[in-house]
Amino acid sequence: MTLNSTATRLNRLQAALATFDLDAMLTNYGPMFQYVTGLEKPVSYDVGRAHGDWITVLVVPSDGEPVLILRPSWLREYTEGTSFEVRALEGDEDADAFFARQLQSLGLDGKRIGVPKTVWGQTVVSMRNALPNATLVAMDDRTVDRIRTIKDADEIALLEEAARITDET
Repeated sequence: MTLNSTATRLNRLQAALATFDLDAMLTNYGPMFQYVTGLEKPVSYDVGRAHGDWITVLVVPSDGEPVLILRPSWLREYTEGTSFEVRALEGDEDADAFFARQLQSLGLDGKRIGVPKTVWGQTVVSMRNALPNATLVAMDDRTVDRIRTIKDADEIALLEEAARITDET
């Protein structure tokens, strides 16, 4: 995915956040994460196997630049090809404390934060502890699908190529 496609998707998502009266959205690795970032690593069987995986999230404010928070073992995979600010857990620091500090530094307490259904329970528990005055809003499939159904030129070209290959097969 090109940087232009990433910017287009980000702009589309941020406009949708405003429509849903959300100040930000937080998503962990999964379909929405891949949609916004274009990153398809790590493969799903690598997710959730190490301590602190649950802090790997993308925070997308309704206005401004996204921030990628992650554990260090994913640092190399996620910093190659992304234009987002990256904040990585270092050393033996407690993952909950690190995550809380990052969320608080983004000024999210007291804000309305959209959370897709794929976010892990541990992530939500840590968010509640770190941001006691925030309102977490469930983003269901209708919300997420509305954002992802609009296709840009690159996405349409990929769909057309997939259809061509399928027809040939």
